[in-house]
Amino acid sequence: MLPKQIENRPGGGNIAEDFRARAKYVCDKATTIKLINMTGTWETAAKQMAFTAGLNPRKHTACSHVVCSWSEAEPHPDAELILAMQMVLQELGAGDHQAVIGIHRDRPSAHAHAVLNLVHPVTGVALSMSNSFARLELACRRIERRMGWPSDRGRFDVAMDGDEIVLRPCSSATWGTDPFM
Repeated sequence: MLPKQIENRPGGGNIAEDFRARAKYVCDKATTIKLINMTGTWETAAKQMAFTAGLNPRKHTACSHVVCSWSEAEPHPDAELILAMQMVLQELGAGDHQAVIGIHRDRPSAHAHAVLNLVHPVTGVALSMSNSFARLELACRRIERRMGWPSDRGRFDVAMDGDEIVLRPCSSATWGTDPFM
C-alpha cells in the first residue's frame, strides 16, 4: 500500500470549488463511494465541506487529497480498500473529519482517493498535514500489518521496536529513487 498526498494549487483557490472539483474527480470514476461524517450524496458533499471549512476562516486551504495504491497482485475488494482508507484517516488524526472516499479501478492496480476536510466539523480546529509523507507511510505500514497484507516498498525502511513499527531513512542505495514510479 503506497500513499501520496496530492498537492493543492499554488496560492490556494476558492475553497468550495476545491472541494467540488476534487469530489467530482474522485466520484466520477469511482466503483464505490463512501461519505464520512456527512449526509446526502457526494454531489452535496462539497457544499457541506465548504460550510464546515467556514468554521476556521484563517484556513485558506481546507481541502486535502490523499491517495493510497495497491499492487495489481493484491486484488482486494472495494470494501477492504474503503476500510483501509478510513484507517489511514484515523491514523492521521482525521477520523472525525469530513471525507469523501472513492475507489478507482481504471488502472491495473486499485487505488483509493480521499478528499479530506482539514477543518474539524465541531471544533473548527484545522488538522496539520505537516510531514504528511512520513505520517502516511507509517499509517500504511501499520494498516498492512493489521490487515495481514504484505508490506509494500516506500520511502523508508521499516523496523520493529517490540510490537511497534518504526520508520528509518532508506539506505543510501535507494536514495534518489521515487517509490511511486
